Amino acid sequence: MDDELIRVAGLTTRVACKWMTPRYLKALSDSIEQVCCLPATFAWDRKAAAYAEIVNLLADAAADPVLALLVRNLPGHLYELIVTVGPAADDIIASSRRRLLALIRARDADGAGREMEQHLEGLSWTVERRASRLSVDPDHQVLLLEYGGGETNPMLQGNLSGPG
Repeated sequence: MDDELIRVAGLTTRVACKWMTPRYLKALSDSIEQVCCLPATFAWDRKAAAYAEIVNLLADAAADPVLALLVRNLPGHLYELIVTVGPAADDIIASSRRRLLALIRARDADGAGREMEQHLEGLSWTVERRASRLSVDPDHQVLLLEYGGGETNPMLQGNLSGPG
């Protein structure tokens, strides 16, 4: 997820926190608790969609038509990010959502915005890190799985073009 989208998500969260009504706070709280209770091992794509829905709830609470336009594509990007990081990140995502809710309840707009931004940066970093570990050498068409230091395991190399 690019930096602009992360900043828009943070801004939306800050504005929503300032304009949050009891009705929207209840909807946000219910949504977070419901999605956090879903099992991560079954239908991760549905759970990811529910996690991504938070952006729409925050945009609705912000009641700002300009922000609504800016965030219209954000749930799709967030969904893809969450699907990519996978169920192993479920506890991290749930914890972030609960921290976000606590900050919004406390009316800490800056804290809530930072929580959203740091969470999205962390998920993005995880996806980028995974992508850097798996690469294809275009000259040799060999799949390389890299370890942390950039070293490759020869047992995991394979020729993608087949024999010959």
